[in-house]
This record gives sequence, C-alpha cells and structure tokens, in this order.
Amino acid sequence: MAGLGLKDLPLPPDRYRVDRRTTNPDGVIRFETLADGKREDARRASGLSRTIARGILGPEEEARAQRLQSDLERAARTGKWTASLACHLYMRWLRLRISGHLWRLMRLGSQNTTVTIIPRRWEFTPDELDGVDPRKLMKGFRTDLYRAGVKEVDGWLFGYLHGEFDSNAKVYRLHVHVACSKAVVPVIDKLRTMGSYRSTRLLPDGSPSPVFRRVWVRRKRLEKMPDPVTYVVQSFWPSRPIHIDENGKRSRLRQKGAIREPYHSRVLMWLDRWSIQDLTLMVGLRVTRAGLIPTRG
Repeated sequence: MAGLGLKDLPLPPDRYRVDRRTTNPDGVIRFETLADGKREDARRASGLSRTIARGILGPEEEARAQRLQSDLERAARTGKWTASLACHLYMRWLRLRISGHLWRLMRLGSQNTTVTIIPRRWEFTPDELDGVDPRKLMKGFRTDLYRAGVKEVDGWLFGYLHGEFDSNAKVYRLHVHVACSKAVVPVIDKLRTMGSYRSTRLLPDGSPSPVFRRVWVRRKRLEKMPDPVTYVVQSFWPSRPIHIDENGKRSRLRQKGAIREPYHSRVLMWLDRWSIQDLTLMVGLRVTRAGLIPTRG
C-alpha cells in the first residue's frame, strides 16, 4: 500500500496558516488570495490561447494546450481547480499545506535555514524542456547529497524544483529551493566541491558562466516568516534575464517579470505533466496525517 504524499497533508494549525499570519513588522500578508489565483489562471488561459493561435504547436501539443486552457478557464471562472501544477489555484491549495507545515517545522529559526542550488547541467532550451524528466533530475540531486554524506547526519531536508527563464540566453534555468535543518548545511557546503555545483566564472569552452555561485546558503536567522518558507515552493516561474557584457561582467535583472509567450505556455504544458511528488525531494522527513515529521535526530 502506498504511503501518504504531500497532497495528503492537512491544513496546518491556524498559527501556521501562511494566508492568515505573518511575523513581518509591517503586518502585510504576502501570500496570494483566492481572487489572485483566479486572476492568474485567467491570465494563463489567455496566454495558452494566444500560443495556440500562432500555430506553432504540433497536433499532440495543441490538443494538450487546448485541454489545459479549458481547465484553467474553468478554474478562473468557478474557483474549482484542476489538479495540475500548471493551475495557480491548485498550487495555492498545495502551498497552504506544504508551506504551513514547513513553517511549523522551522519555528525555531536559529536551528533551520534555506538554500538555493543551481546545478550547472540544468539549463534547457524551449525545444528541450518538454523532454526533461524532473524525477531524474531530483534522483541525481539525491544521489549527490548521499555522496556528500547526508545519510550520516541527524537532520532533515525538503527540496522543490523551480525554474526561471533567461530571455537573453533563451534557456530555462532549473534549480532547487531547499528548507533544511542546520545539521545538513555541512553536507550542502560539501556539494560546492563537486563538479555540477562548483562556482566558476568560465564555462569549459572558455566563455563566461551566466551563474557564478551555484550554492547559496542563508547563514542568518530566519525572520519575517512565513516568507522564507513560501519561497521554497513557488507557484510560478519568472523571467530573470542575465546580461554578460564584453568584459564578462554579469548583471541580473533584480525585478522578476512574467515570461512572455510562447515560452510561458511551454512551462505550463511541462508542469501539467508532473505531480507535486515528482518535483520534490525529502530526506529525513515523512508525511503523516499530522503534517511533516522528522525521522532523524
């Protein structure tokens, strides 16, 4: 009998409801509302419609896009989401549960932290994205964590696969956002010595690397909760172009923007193929009817 999955998580206790509470000094709750989700699903359906109208999709792709467009239009109109990672309302439903239980797990901010990891080989063109299997990416990441010694530490880790579109390079740059206990940080730091995670200013062909630092660890105490945990599992992919000048100096647009069509529709159609479990990695954690429970330490 299969065990419980993330979609089986209950709503967290009220004190960890990310849509109702915040420790931000300004008191502003930044988690999206139901109305926000409906507007976003309407925007996504409209983008799919424009992409379909351009006639650039193959017959099978077009059928998938039309079905997804219909599902998102229904979600926007009625508030009844379809169980697709491309549906903002469904992701909101999942994030309320996952983020809330991560918040509960990380309530002692000095003992936990967040990490972003950008493996070198996780860049894909629009034509390549549809063939990317996130299960293989996350399996490879798990293997690297075990090579770095995560099995020997009494800690836990939760990772979720996310992506950004670089409109200059025309690639989707996939990466992992992580929440973990600080006992795991030495393992994360060890990844820096491994090929795919090693910081470098030049690629093997001698050209400037668009990403210099591949592993980012938050060293300071977590504050302004639940923002750090809602950031771990995000419901959209932004456009974040990186510019490299003639001297090899990098500059990255700080403001996140929307991915233009047809590139955003490619993201939605890819997300629609996978489940929340496919994009998630957990070490030292299990899902129970009470929430996320550490299995170590």
